[in-house]
Amino acid sequence: MVQDGAVSICLYIITYSILHHGLAAPQIVYLDSYKTCNQLDYVIDKYRTYTITGERRPEVKSSVFMKCHITFKADTHEGKVCFTMVAFSPDQDCQMFISYYDGDSTTSGIGAVFDCNAKYIYPWKWCSSGQYAMVVLDRRGGRSTVRDTTVSILAEHALNTQRTVYLDSGCGNTQLLEHSIIYVHNRHINHTRTPPRRCDLIFDYIGEDEYPVCVTMNFDRNRLPKNDDTCPFKVTILEGQSTTGAEVIDEWRCDKTLPGEICSKGPLLTVELERLSYSSEQDPVGLFDLIVQDRSPAPPSPLPVTAIVLGTLGGLIFIVFLYLLLASYLDNKKAIYIGPCCLCRKYCKTYTDDSTFTSASFTPVHTREFSEVRL
Repeated sequence: MVQDGAVSICLYIITYSILHHGLAAPQIVYLDSYKTCNQLDYVIDKYRTYTITGERRPEVKSSVFMKCHITFKADTHEGKVCFTMVAFSPDQDCQMFISYYDGDSTTSGIGAVFDCNAKYIYPWKWCSSGQYAMVVLDRRGGRSTVRDTTVSILAEHALNTQRTVYLDSGCGNTQLLEHSIIYVHNRHINHTRTPPRRCDLIFDYIGEDEYPVCVTMNFDRNRLPKNDDTCPFKVTILEGQSTTGAEVIDEWRCDKTLPGEICSKGPLLTVELERLSYSSEQDPVGLFDLIVQDRSPAPPSPLPVTAIVLGTLGGLIFIVFLYLLLASYLDNKKAIYIGPCCLCRKYCKTYTDDSTFTSASFTPVHTREFSEVRL
């Protein structure tokens, strides 16, 4: 090692900062305010949440509010809207009720209804199948208003690469896919109304390349009534999105052996359900389900922060190790020792032939003039 002193090692440590995005306090919207009811969509993301409550005191006379709808939209197609009913108490006359809609209109299909007959255990969470969802306050009759109810709903964002849709609501909607899996069920467990006779869902892969959309089907024959060979449904898989002139890829029925996976040629595929019976016994919940997914390759997983830190530290240790080996080798050879701080031309030392230190600067090189050279 270098005599009469320790080796001066200048290490430049790479530091990084991780931004901590704390969730902001939920914004409050009211079911009795002209500023929040029946207005434009409230955009929601993972950093922005909303609390929906009934009465705004004391700015507004709530007695005039019998109806109100508030629409929420996830910021991207990969997001969905989730409502958590934290607390709900109906009015004494059981006339006021709250509904969730799976879309941006009351024709999109009901996701849940809260009234005197609701049997939910609170808090109770429900999520939309797409970007949009609505909370609707309505009255069946009487003189009750939102003032006579107690309601508190938390609206928040959730990732939507794996989601569930139903063939008794949201018919005609387009489901966007990009590294996504969608579970399609014949009926929603909370729906008691008569389902539509025909229902079609369009699945559209929206990635850069035109990867196909594929579907498989599971059918539970044990859910059909015994001693009844009637098939209550027919599922048709079509290429593209038009149900009138689209190419039929396959048809699935109770009496037909289910094929394996069916894939579209392009990025669009349509699933069309035709109900041949309206009986709840013939079309029970869980009779069949479909799994729809695109065939795009999975995106690369982001490198964990731990791996980045360990890699950086390993690189620094390796550089220090090489530096020490080089310093020891040059010291043994009595050569000029160049430390890392010689980059700024400080603290650099040279060796003489008798191993004594000289000036702490670079040794200048002198040359003779041509006149001094003897020929």
